[in-house]
Amino acid sequence: MDSKKFKILTISLIIALAISGIYFLVGIILNSYQGSLESQSSFAMISNEITDYADDYGILTQEFLEKSENLLQKEKYLNAITIQKDSVVFYAYPITSKLLRADEKGNAFISSSSPLTKIFTKNVLILNGDSLTITAAYNTVLPENVFFTGKISFIIILISFIITIIAITYIKTNNKNLETTDNKIEKELKSPSNENIMEVSEPENMIEINEESIAETKSDILLTETEIEDENYILEENIEQNEENENKIEVIEETFEPKFTEKNDPMGLFSGITGFGWESYFEPRLDSELVRATSSEQDVSLFIITLPELNKKSKAAEEIYQVILDFFKYRDMIFEYKDDSFAGIHVNMNLESAINYAEQLFINLYSIYEAHGLTSKIGIGITTRSMRLVPGARLISEADQAAQKALEEEAMPIVAFKVNHDRYRDYVAEES
Repeated sequence: MDSKKFKILTISLIIALAISGIYFLVGIILNSYQGSLESQSSFAMISNEITDYADDYGILTQEFLEKSENLLQKEKYLNAITIQKDSVVFYAYPITSKLLRADEKGNAFISSSSPLTKIFTKNVLILNGDSLTITAAYNTVLPENVFFTGKISFIIILISFIITIIAITYIKTNNKNLETTDNKIEKELKSPSNENIMEVSEPENMIEINEESIAETKSDILLTETEIEDENYILEENIEQNEENENKIEVIEETFEPKFTEKNDPMGLFSGITGFGWESYFEPRLDSELVRATSSEQDVSLFIITLPELNKKSKAAEEIYQVILDFFKYRDMIFEYKDDSFAGIHVNMNLESAINYAEQLFINLYSIYEAHGLTSKIGIGITTRSMRLVPGARLISEADQAAQKALEEEAMPIVAFKVNHDRYRDYVAEES
């Protein structure tokens, strides 16, 4: 290949690559501009609709939540939205959004530094005189738009690559045929029959270039899709039970078989009745706390407080919620559990401290029961990480079994799990 042809081919390839890059960049910019306009219009619409829902049905009512969810599901550019009253966020959607964060008090807020995300905020006044702050984050470029623009750019690059391969093959084959023809002419001139000829005339049709001899290269590109099947691994451990009594507080070991259930995420971060986290957020939060505790070599205590037959909307229940909140301090570390229980997480607390804390918690709860004439039982189950590498599901099962057993105790209904480290090490060794 001579330098002129190589230069032309190189310039053509660079131009094709530049076109694909410009097409992708311009496409993203135009989509972002269009998305910004639609986002602004969408936020104005949904803020007005949500205000009307609040006026008609009141905040946190079932009708308000259902209509708000149906409205927001239709907004394709919406990434996250929060609604707050008196500096407390009572509504966040969708809870799976990566832009939603929680502060130290458990209040949700939207955080983003992406240039392709726009955040809008509006203060509205509803008919009952309350002031609501609506904050929404919008994606100005949809993933499908990025995929479509990238696909076109990739096709341009692919076609340029195929044309380049064909051109290189064609040029090499053509040069080879020309070199063969030159050799034939040179041999013909040097043949003996032409030694005495003063002038040599080139006969017609002596040189014949057969275009069909030029090889054509075809590149077949096979696009395959690999399906990856997610496998659910179920951890099953069988550890012998051992019971021992100490200071009216029973310490047991268990046979553990975790069961995982799937639940739809509710609206918002916290329950409108108790003010605590929803049960569906319980295990993921516990898993994250276990990871942090393992990296910093801290302990984690898990409490499950079972209050059967408690009316969750009664005056006594309101006082109980406040006692539990004071005990765990952070609202995002307390969760509703099953129909009659609550779960709380304490970080950097060992089993002995947890038992002492649980005694005081029981005394406070029992005093509320006495004041309101309640006779139903109270059960508190405790377990700790105890320097183990365990999933949240295991601790939940341990604390749940302890809480159920605590309901059978009369004097001090508190049951805690004490880990047998020798047996646990033997189990881990066998499993590995």
